[in-house]
Amino acid sequence: MSLAEEIGYECELEENTSIDRIRENHQDGICIWVSGSGPSPSEEANYRIVMEVVGKGEKYYDSVCPGKTANQTMITGIIDAVNRVTQPMRLYIITATALGFEKGLKGKGTNAVYLKELFDAVIAKKCQLTEVRWNNGSYDLKKYIISKNPNKEAAKAFENKQSEKQLRFKEFVYRECLEKVTEILSENNVDETIIRMVKAVKPTVDNE
Repeated sequence: MSLAEEIGYECELEENTSIDRIRENHQDGICIWVSGSGPSPSEEANYRIVMEVVGKGEKYYDSVCPGKTANQTMITGIIDAVNRVTQPMRLYIITATALGFEKGLKGKGTNAVYLKELFDAVIAKKCQLTEVRWNNGSYDLKKYIISKNPNKEAAKAFENKQSEKQLRFKEFVYRECLEKVTEILSENNVDETIIRMVKAVKPTVDNE
């Protein structure tokens, strides 16, 4: 029997979906919602997870993971979650990024050591594992996980951080468009006074 068969490994790719739809489709086991980040100037590497039995309740956990990459923090969080499981069930690991499970099942990949520890934990708990990979779901996934944090100030800080990122992105796009417009005006010999007026427009937009 292969390792994949031993843990009942399955992989589901989700796209154009929602939190509610994922919850609705995975009520027969434990949903483990996972996000994580590597070290940055503003914070240490960390993971955030929510363990949820749909309709019965959920629990939020987080921890710092000094020196680990974003994927390593998430795998560490999943291991911690699996170790908290009290009875055999199917575990739905919900992430917005590939963590290398397929390679890890063959003992390959950058994080093979971490993944082996995870698979060993799944076997020890007599559980089965389904990877639910939510493409383009990073923002909604993080927002859902943070919303379960008992520390509401952390949730508010997350929202503020996301708003700032969106504003910076809008300003970047606006600035790029403005530069392109002035370039086209110059190529078409538009009066220099008009071009200077366009260049003088401040590239700032409201974060609506």
